[in-house]
Amino acid sequence: MRTFMLMLATLVCTAGVAGAAPTSLRIGAKVSVGKHPAGIAVADGLLWVTNDVDNTVTAIDPATGTAGPLVHLGGGGFPDPRVVASGGGSVWVAAPTTGTISRIDTSTSKVTATLTVPESAGGLALDGGSLWVTSFDPYRCSGNRCFGRLTQIDARSAHVVGRFDVRTPVGIAVGFGSLWIVDHRGMALTRFDPRTRKTVARISVRLGREGTFDGPELDAVGFGSVWVSHPSQNSVVRVDPRTNKIVARIRFPHRATPLSFAVGAGSIWVLGPKRVFRIDPATNHIVDSIAVGKHSDSDYRGLRRLVVVGNSVWVTDGDADTVDRIDF
Repeated sequence: MRTFMLMLATLVCTAGVAGAAPTSLRIGAKVSVGKHPAGIAVADGLLWVTNDVDNTVTAIDPATGTAGPLVHLGGGGFPDPRVVASGGGSVWVAAPTTGTISRIDTSTSKVTATLTVPESAGGLALDGGSLWVTSFDPYRCSGNRCFGRLTQIDARSAHVVGRFDVRTPVGIAVGFGSLWIVDHRGMALTRFDPRTRKTVARISVRLGREGTFDGPELDAVGFGSVWVSHPSQNSVVRVDPRTNKIVARIRFPHRATPLSFAVGAGSIWVLGPKRVFRIDPATNHIVDSIAVGKHSDSDYRGLRRLVVVGNSVWVTDGDADTVDRIDF
């Protein structure tokens, strides 16, 4: 164990003065959308943005920066659509609080299906003909076990076809023939085989200082690796799917709180509540960053999610009710 930690220490990379150095990144455009934009995805040449207070989705043409009419979602209670995935001519949106899942036809901008999964739905991933949804409720616990569920939905019929008990699942990503599910309280990455519907590995991504509520949050697949965010530890770890082991840890500036990812343009893009960071996967170093918007220290929304389109990054700003384009 000591040998492994020493090896890992040689791979730790720090942000240095990335936040203070001159940046090649710049804000190229701001597009007004609905109230408190959150999730964002690309489908059929458009950006699809969820607005979690309005319970709506905005479609944006990235070439012109033009926003189309709002798509109104359904669902009982007070849905807060924050998570979005796309594929197969559809956009799927999850409202965590109510567990409402909506399917939008990208050719008509119409909602074609609405269903529910367990509440606290925090992650979406499309794999072939299936949509996979993670649900984790930190307030439904007995001893050391909390409610956690992985739900499989047939993307064609929009019917639930599978339910699986998974430990405290939050983020989820697809790649290398597996689902990669972040186990928040277990400080681990669960590798799930969607064909056999079984867990095939559990990979510790513990950094050594996490408390019960300080675990990893989201993940992404790219450049031959799985990337996992540790917002409370101001870190991102890189996992090699061939060995199921951590091969690098990237440290961020104090209070950067790196949460979500986008992969594209030869880089890993990492989003905190106030800043976007660019990681070079060849060196595991932060090579650029840019502050976006104005966010007070008490802000609890800030920047939400991001996506790469060509030579631009689009990021949702929940405080300004805009989607901002970062050019490079």
